[in-house]
Amino acid sequence: MKFTPIMSAVLALALHAPTSGSTHGPEDGPRIGDPAPRFQVSQWIRGEPIRRLERGRIHVVEFWATWCAPCIAVMPHLADLERRYADKGVAFIAVNVMDEDLEGARALIQRMGEKMVDRIAIDTPIPEESEGVMAQSWLRQGFAIPHSVVVDQEGRVAWFGHPRRLDRPLKAIVDGTYDPVRQAAIDKAFWERDAEIAVALRAKRWKEVLTMLDRIHDEDPEIALLYAPTRVKALVAIGNLGAAEAFSTRVAAESGDVTILGHLASEMLKFDDRSRIDLDRVLELARKADPDGDSMDPVSLSALARAYEAKGRHAEVIVIWERMLGVGNPMIDADSVRARIKEAKRKSKGE
Repeated sequence: MKFTPIMSAVLALALHAPTSGSTHGPEDGPRIGDPAPRFQVSQWIRGEPIRRLERGRIHVVEFWATWCAPCIAVMPHLADLERRYADKGVAFIAVNVMDEDLEGARALIQRMGEKMVDRIAIDTPIPEESEGVMAQSWLRQGFAIPHSVVVDQEGRVAWFGHPRRLDRPLKAIVDGTYDPVRQAAIDKAFWERDAEIAVALRAKRWKEVLTMLDRIHDEDPEIALLYAPTRVKALVAIGNLGAAEAFSTRVAAESGDVTILGHLASEMLKFDDRSRIDLDRVLELARKADPDGDSMDPVSLSALARAYEAKGRHAEVIVIWERMLGVGNPMIDADSVRARIKEAKRKSKGE
């Protein structure tokens, strides 16, 4: 089973990416209208336990892991939705899957506090398998985390997808105006457009990418935010550094998504002529993603370390990369990080 965030080839919101922008698609996993798979968690680590998904109530089941940076980045958004629908009886449940570091999960939950949903449970493990019961029955082959599944009052799957796309279908389900056929058409169009962007990216047709992103922004600014790192990547590739800097500054003022902000800083630093980059602005952007360098998000940590590298502040570089090793994320290339630490120490001695 391959677990990368939604649209990872396009958004680069993980430390690895699939070969195609269409690794996950609407034909995979439980279909809309199917009875929800059995809800079976092994333990509750926060909130009032729910033994089963009761009829007559809407449930949002969110799948996440401590090693999944986008999962952590989207948690405040889910917590906000939970508060918004508190008087509507919607139950939000975050299920930790494929995560061996349960103590790390508990520490993360404690640190994030109200930025995570109230109910958090652990998947039921299956001996000698990396995926537990919930991961196997609710996600299935080809799905990614973070991943939200909405179960309606009849106990059927009403919608599934990336939690950043949850707002509109959830509102319609709660209001009783949800049209699954129309939503299926919207989702199908989304996947097709996402695949088209992935193809254009691989072919380095940057202007075509920007045109498609403009169209997405006109249709849905909230979804367009997910593609912010892609826009900066394209602008940097065509040499329009001014537009990339202005856009990054605007996104930083509007978004608190640390993973997106970290990627914006990283994309800015890919410009060939570092002398033309406003490194102070890039460092400010990276510090907004991770003010103290103590994030659990490898993307934010990496962006901050690279921004300090560009500024020649090697002592800070060493501290941030060493913290990266302490995150314990299996997606981190520890050997590469150690090599960067060694290089930063060499440069520090030469100052």
